[in-house]
Amino acid sequence: MPALFQGLGPHLKDTALITDAGSTKADVVEAAYKALGDRVGQFVPGHPIAGAEKTGPESADADLYDGRHVVLTPLPENAALIRQQLIQLWESVGARVVLMSPENHDRALASVSHVPHFLASVFMEQVAASNDADLRLGLAGTGFRDFTRVAAGSAEMWRDIFMANREAVLHELEAFRATLDAAESALREEDAQKLYDMLERAALARRFWGSRSGLS
Repeated sequence: MPALFQGLGPHLKDTALITDAGSTKADVVEAAYKALGDRVGQFVPGHPIAGAEKTGPESADADLYDGRHVVLTPLPENAALIRQQLIQLWESVGARVVLMSPENHDRALASVSHVPHFLASVFMEQVAASNDADLRLGLAGTGFRDFTRVAAGSAEMWRDIFMANREAVLHELEAFRATLDAAESALREEDAQKLYDMLERAALARRFWGSRSGLS
């Protein structure tokens, strides 16, 4: 991103609006401040939360953003007009725009996007490397398919996302590990009630996911 911003800078007209579609924001904002200088106000960071594990033009979808969230993390230097222009652009393709800080975006996405992908990929790696991988994969059903779907995504892109949001991802992994340890402990100690309580809380949270979201 720094090189891209540096290349854009000298060619920007005063009326130009710049945005991005990256999965991390704090690093992009830092690069923009360093490279764009007094033109940084023309850049409004963004992240459309849409897409799939497939890549390339053959995977294009005209309705990709319909009803999906797009997070914008405006800068103090952004004029109200340029911010509103970008909001209107996203709303014109059916997106639902959410405004927040780059830091809050990166923390939230580490939890609900980056760590799930990290876990799916690591689990898929473990299964695929097992001595009886063909047998396991031959018996795998919809649960395995759904859990590992995102592991089929671009390794290059996700490596870059993990590295760019490294601290937030590590923080979420630490929190996940504590919960995993608690569940494993219940299983080892044959504490059926504790295990049931954890599973029930998870089931209820998943069932009422949409109604709990403050962005719905």
